[in-house]
Amino acid sequence: MVNEHYQKMLGAKNRIRVLAEFATKRKREVGEENVFDFSLGNPSLPVPREFTQEMIRLLQNEDSLTLHGYSPT
Repeated sequence: MVNEHYQKMLGAKNRIRVLAEFATKRKREVGEENVFDFSLGNPSLPVPREFTQEMIRLLQNEDSLTLHGYSPT
């Protein structure tokens, strides 16, 4: 048996999907270049150069377990 609270959640529309659908509709209406779609974590802009540089620095200089571990040991 599923909790009533979760039953309501399962029946509701996913807000992120609603935003994604809206972004897709707006792209058709006003042109893709005029819509910044951040709805599903796939930004339509490149990341800042500083972010890329920092990622490279971390990968080259930090211990892989520190970067990718789940918790401190």
